[in-house]
Amino acid sequence: MANYDRLNKIGFDYMLRKIKTYMDKKQNKSIYLENVVVPVTNWGTESSNYSISEEYKYYFDIIINGCIETMLPDVVPSQVTADMGILSVNCQSMTGKLRIYASAIPTSVLNFKLIKLERTE
Repeated sequence: MANYDRLNKIGFDYMLRKIKTYMDKKQNKSIYLENVVVPVTNWGTESSNYSISEEYKYYFDIIINGCIETMLPDVVPSQVTADMGILSVNCQSMTGKLRIYASAIPTSVLNFKLIKLERTE
């Protein structure tokens, strides 16, 4: 009986390690940021050759540790920010940052309820 208990303990420990490894991979798969504030300063302007469209030529880079180019961004602005009507629905993940686009430089701070970056690989 003692050998069965030992084997059962080893099996249980093995399963716990497997579950922990799986959960670590799941947690490292995405980045979640809540209540992100974007100031009215430090906005850039892209030339028409590089902008995502003629209308959305202003951009702001939100610095995000762990962000890589292959991540899919999902950005949820606050209602006040969305009502400004200047943000593009498109944004671009880059190494170490997320670039958001706007049709004009905002006159007040932008607030985002949630920024989610999900790995695709």
